Amino acid sequence: MKKLLVFALLLVVAQQWYRADRVSIDAAAVDVDDVVLYSTQWCGYCDQTRRFLDSQGVPYTEYDIEHNAYGRQRYDQLNPTGVPLLEVRGAIVRGHNPQAIAQALSSSRD
Repeated sequence: MKKLLVFALLLVVAQQWYRADRVSIDAAAVDVDDVVLYSTQWCGYCDQTRRFLDSQGVPYTEYDIEHNAYGRQRYDQLNPTGVPLLEVRGAIVRGHNPQAIAQALSSSRD
């Protein structure tokens, strides 16, 4: 019974992960200033976020908060809870969240 429960849990997690990167974005409507990524070199979720943005052709500005003083200062102003942290057209997206990134990019500019 435990094996079945563990398998079911892994299946749910795998489905969520698989769907997370199946988001489509109209990259032609995105400017490099629309997305700012605050990250570190060692963060696996930062790597996933970079790969997602690159796979969608989304231009972005990235600041490594451990090596860029301006990026760290701006990151600290955003009430951070970890990395990756993204500013997407004025919205804050915490963590690797393709759906939230796509939703923020689809919203009209203020």
